[in-house]
Amino acid sequence: MQYDVIVIGAGPAGASAARRLAQQNLKVLLLERFRLPRTKPCGGGLTSHALSLLDFDISPVIEAHARRVFFSYDSGAPVEQTFREPSVWMVMRDRFDAFLTQKAIQAGAVLQDGARVESVQADGDEVSVRAGSETHRARFVVGADGANGITAKAS
Repeated sequence: MQYDVIVIGAGPAGASAARRLAQQNLKVLLLERFRLPRTKPCGGGLTSHALSLLDFDISPVIEAHARRVFFSYDSGAPVEQTFREPSVWMVMRDRFDAFLTQKAIQAGAVLQDGARVESVQADGDEVSVRAGSETHRARFVVGADGANGITAKAS
C-alpha cells in the first residue's frame, strides 16, 4: 500500500511523529515490532518542559510526580534539588507508549503492531519497507526504532 510517511517504532518519538504527520492530513503508517501495549522494563520521567510541548492531557497515564530530584553526571556525586511545585511526572512506558499511539490513531495514523521491519530500501523517489510478508511504500520514512534499529542500519 502507498503512504506519504511510514514511521518505524511506536515509542514516544514515533507515536508523536505519526500523530503530528496525520494531523497534517498525510497518510501515515506506524509500524511497531511488538504488540501494544508492550512490556517496557523502564519507567519514564517527564519534565514540565516536556509536558508543555504536548497539546493534550496525559493525566490518565501519570503514575506519580516528584518535587525532590537528584542529579548526577558520569557517576559523580549526586546533587539534590527540591522544588515547590512538581518538576518530574512519572509514567510507565507500556501505558504511556500505548496512550500516545492511541492519540496517533485518533489523528488518522494506521497502526500495524506485531510488524517486525526486515528491510528499508530507497527505490527512486520512494522508500520500500518490508515488514513480514508485506511491502509498504512511502515518500518518506521516519526512523524511531532506536540507534540499533533497522532504519539506522539502512542509512
